[in-house]
Amino acid sequence: PDPTLFGGLPLAPAPPNPIPPIPLSVPATTPPPGGLPPSIAGVVDFKLALDGTNFTSWRNYFNLLFARYHAETHVQAGAAARLSDPQWRDDDNTIRLWFFSTIEGDLLDLVAPPDSTAYTIWQRLHEYFLANEAEHMMHLGQEFRACVRGDLTINEYCRRLQGIAATLVDVRKPVT
Repeated sequence: PDPTLFGGLPLAPAPPNPIPPIPLSVPATTPPPGGLPPSIAGVVDFKLALDGTNFTSWRNYFNLLFARYHAETHVQAGAAARLSDPQWRDDDNTIRLWFFSTIEGDLLDLVAPPDSTAYTIWQRLHEYFLANEAEHMMHLGQEFRACVRGDLTINEYCRRLQGIAATLVDVRKPVT
């Protein structure tokens, strides 16, 4: 290199490294079957509540996870026909475990009967939160109008209102 580029100082060669390099080896690991991670605790760090105020957020996270891992078909009609495939069944069980770890116990008891599949749990959640729209809309509307700040911080209060408002959008009754 041109010594004028470095303030006229000559470059000295680097001294020899007295420590021999350690050979790098990467342990052989195999991804989980189907590529689905066994846990999503680092992604969905909250539980779906029985009152449904966080249903929209929870569902959005899961829709992204299904898209990310190409697992949408596990919660679509016709999913049961593929349960005879062991790989499919393993992936379905992994998704059920995701549900079990992100749904509160009382709600889980309602939507996940024994021998349920990812599809049946997904459908029952949607039925629970969205099928009874008129009743749910009335309850949420009353909850939104009656929500008081109390001892909540302004951020907590706003998040609470936003959660209820988002759920009202799900039942086609947006807050104007």
